[in-house]
Amino acid sequence: MAKFTASVLLRDPATGQVVTFHKGDSVPDWAKVGDHVVEHQQGQAKAPAKKAEPKPEK
Repeated sequence: MAKFTASVLLRDPATGQVVTFHKGDSVPDWAKVGDHVVEHQQGQAKAPAKKAEPKPEK
């Protein structure tokens, strides 16, 4: 299971309560967070980073 790399506050969608998670805490299934605050363990798939497309020149 993924773990947080920083402390974060998230709203539990089931209860509406704000929940505090600290660095090293496991990320619950309901949490919607970006990869910048999640440490993925080996063997877990990580979403590929989006690449910025170059702007066409005029």
